[in-house]
Amino acid sequence: MNKRITFLTANNGFLKGVSRALDIGSTRNKHVYNFSNSDLEADERALSNDWSVVGKDMWSAYDKLKQKA
Repeated sequence: MNKRITFLTANNGFLKGVSRALDIGSTRNKHVYNFSNSDLEADERALSNDWSVVGKDMWSAYDKLKQKA
């Protein structure tokens, strides 16, 4: 399966997670998530990404099928 793009999710590593646990005032939240300008834009980006992944998976399956033939 192809690698998915996670532009609408939090991008945290171990140290960022530890620093968020110690961030009592929740000052790091605004820099963690990737925001879109509107709900419609976020939906369009997510839908476009979903179909891109589906297309890549289909091409991958087609290539594997061609190799077996």
